[in-house]
Amino acid sequence: GTHFRDSVIWVKAEADDDKPKHVARLKWPRQVALDEQGLRQFLAPCGEFKLTMTEEHRARVVFETKGFLDKALALDGTHFRDSLMWVKAEADDDKPKHVARLKWPRQVALDEQGLRQFLAPCGEFKLTMTEEHRARVVFETKGFLDKALAL
Repeated sequence: GTHFRDSVIWVKAEADDDKPKHVARLKWPRQVALDEQGLRQFLAPCGEFKLTMTEEHRARVVFETKGFLDKALALDGTHFRDSLMWVKAEADDDKPKHVARLKWPRQVALDEQGLRQFLAPCGEFKLTMTEEHRARVVFETKGFLDKALAL
């Protein structure tokens, strides 16, 4: 770990085994106001899952089993709240290749902006706050990931 704002931040590479195996991407029309709660309602019949809003009108869903993923994929092209929903399996090629996981102590108040400042010297990246005191970072290149791992 390294110190940033008087706290230790741990940066670890995400092993291939850590990558979710049963992942779907969701998207819906821009004119439809659909929040995380609504998406959870849409996917509830499919089984256990972890939902991450990735960008406006898009989400990434990790299912516990292939069977749950298959149920979600069956929803592709269906309507929810008068909106057409797209549900596609995430291809292996779509999985980020240069991923790190970050965590820091609970007593440290570190937000997304602070993490972006901490990682800025490493290069281009996408940051997702995954849970309290944890984040997932996808770097554009292995070199950028290596810089983060050296922190």
